[in-house]
Amino acid sequence: MTTTSLPRRPRMTEQEAKSFGRYSQQNAAQVMRERGCACQPYRDVYTFNRWRAQGYGVKKGEKAIRLPTVRHDLKENPDTETYEMIRHFSWGFVFCRHQVQPWSAQARAETQARELAAHESQEHRAALVETLAAHPGRDLVKYVARSGEYKGELHQLTTAAARALTGADPARAALADDTDHVRWEYVLDQLAGERGLEDGQAVKYAAEEAAKMLNEVQAS
Repeated sequence: MTTTSLPRRPRMTEQEAKSFGRYSQQNAAQVMRERGCACQPYRDVYTFNRWRAQGYGVKKGEKAIRLPTVRHDLKENPDTETYEMIRHFSWGFVFCRHQVQPWSAQARAETQARELAAHESQEHRAALVETLAAHPGRDLVKYVARSGEYKGELHQLTTAAARALTGADPARAALADDTDHVRWEYVLDQLAGERGLEDGQAVKYAAEEAAKMLNEVQAS
């Protein structure tokens, strides 16, 4: 299965940064053990992003406190060709009030510019994932060449692949010179109608387009 992270949430406000939906006594106790100061969990201890929303940055060289947390991601289900929400164990990192300092105006502006660029990239990635999930060529991506002379193209299919896609053995006239492969047009013409496409050429283009989209998602 393919797993992809969810797009980042919009940057939180200062009030949101100070609010918590739940309280973990275990995490609070761990913070108190690791920090020898009077800082109180959920009042003086926040993640990097929560401090940032309040106008503070972590001092250089400060070491974070590592806490267990739960992360949400999307996982592709190859049987239904859809994405499902999953929860899995992860780590969160927090800093106390003595480990942070107010940001300068210039540092804040530079960070906000980087955040905006990252957010736009995540939105683009999320749109690609959504489009790919309903793309008519999504299940043909594995037949697109990943290297060599025909990289990025659906050039030929093995006889086994042709049989899996059409449910029948390929006719002799459809075989390539090596007899181990089938000319793409023989198979893809049969798939066009069920995918709402005009002909095999359109199916070939859809597969190659889906492959490009998947490569972009995996690279982002």
